Amino acid sequence: MAEPVIQGWCPGALRPMLSGDGWVIRVRPPGGRLAPQQAREIARLARAHGNGVIDLSSRANIHLRGVTEHSYAPLIEGLDALGLIDENPEAEERRNIVVSPFWSADDGSVVIERGSAALRSAVDPWGPVAPGPLELMRALKREFDPRGTLNPGRFVAGI
Repeated sequence: MAEPVIQGWCPGALRPMLSGDGWVIRVRPPGGRLAPQQAREIARLARAHGNGVIDLSSRANIHLRGVTEHSYAPLIEGLDALGLIDENPEAEERRNIVVSPFWSADDGSVVIERGSAALRSAVDPWGPVAPGPLELMRALKREFDPRGTLNPGRFVAGI
């Protein structure tokens, strides 16, 4: 078996990656969500312009496989018509947001899909936490990660 080749980047829709079965196109749905019509159309596009294989990533990305140089442009046109293509590869690389499957547009929360480093550091994605549960989480963190080496600062209240 051949050794895998590390390319140094992740594929995108606007920046495909050559694989053993053709190009891999990664679709990053906004917020990691698709409408049923979008899902059906992605399946149709995968059959029409790739080899029909669709992989799902752990970050709610969709990989369409077996795309060729000839089939790439019509695939991108179809994905763009579904609202699934960013304006450029740089914007596409930044978007990798996944929201709770229980989130709804009318629940009073907000989803920030793109933001500067300053915005990301100013907005607590976890929201407010009551003092009792927060102290319990801090105690658990101290108990199981006394040196603070596991994802420091990436959980509620900078835990």
